[in-house]
Amino acid sequence: MESKTWSARLRALCRPASGPAGTVAFLRNKKSTHNRQKPRQKEQCFAEFAQRFAADHTGLRDDEDFWDRCNEQFDAELLTDLALSCAMWLGMGRMLRTLDIGQSCKITL
Repeated sequence: MESKTWSARLRALCRPASGPAGTVAFLRNKKSTHNRQKPRQKEQCFAEFAQRFAADHTGLRDDEDFWDRCNEQFDAELLTDLALSCAMWLGMGRMLRTLDIGQSCKITL
């Protein structure tokens, strides 16, 4: 089985399959309350993780209720991908801001 990163899995949740038939199936699937709730719960967990990772990482570590909710939605591999991605983007943003690179010169990432 091919391993997918969290971003690929999230895109799969939010994007229809290619072609008109995929779009119709995607829209029909979105009309179901059950199917509509699942991505929202996953998206909320992703967003909460990212926000708390940036603002209160030690509080996040100790929040058993949050981890129980996350473990219902995601497997350990996906949570690891999410944590690594947040760490890289947060670190890169802080480094660029600290060195004032984003403000003083144009770079291509």
